[in-house]
Amino acid sequence: MASDHDLVACNEKHEMEYILNKYSKRTTNENIEKMTTSCKKFKSDDAYKPHNRENFYRYLKESGDLNDME
Repeated sequence: MASDHDLVACNEKHEMEYILNKYSKRTTNENIEKMTTSCKKFKSDDAYKPHNRENFYRYLKESGDLNDME
């Protein structure tokens, strides 16, 4: 089983801010909402199992969702 550190909590604002910072995106409310939506889409996509941090980063790059964030 994955540790909490390996998982992404979509509803945790500080998690979304951390990921936005990782990709040099602004931590605006709009970007946080977009990242939360992206995270929830990721968790519903069976192609990215297990739903851990590493696969979420891969999902972000492949989905193009980061392009919608400033």
